[in-house]
Amino acid sequence: MSRRTALLFALCCLATAFFLFYSVPSIWLRLAGAIASLLAGVMFGISALLPDRSYTGVELFDGGFHHFAGVWGKQTIRYVDIDRIVAVQTGGGDMGEEVLLEVYCGAVKAALREWDYFGTDLHCILFALPGFQQEQYGLAANYQLKGLEHLRFKRFVVFDRQAASGRSSTPPSLRRITGS
Repeated sequence: MSRRTALLFALCCLATAFFLFYSVPSIWLRLAGAIASLLAGVMFGISALLPDRSYTGVELFDGGFHHFAGVWGKQTIRYVDIDRIVAVQTGGGDMGEEVLLEVYCGAVKAALREWDYFGTDLHCILFALPGFQQEQYGLAANYQLKGLEHLRFKRFVVFDRQAASGRSSTPPSLRRITGS
């Protein structure tokens, strides 16, 4: 979205907020409409005035990638530091098949939408990690959410560095007790 378009949307949202506040008879509808329009205006204003803070996507570099998460900033993930990847079936997309990848790297978590990684070099690199479970990703892609799972999405662990390296995640004290 261009800067001019975002600014135009921001002004339209503000005009809508004032129109709703002064023309709707119910005070609750006035407040709800005005607040929603003002929030939308602020978001479009941020994207118009700070375009670098509204960019979302992925940029690859040697040994890793940068994940741009809009207002939340940029996370840098190196492939060798990835601890875990979780495929999340969100039920989005045209056929309800959208899969979000949550990449965990220490205290950093990057949530990659399908259009950020699918069909790119990042897709090939992540799927080629030693220990990446393609069958789990396939289960996530084909899983149909049921009932209340639409509120809390279904998660599938597709990569776990500890499991891939053969190390046990059980603390030493429990290993002696359980024999694992």
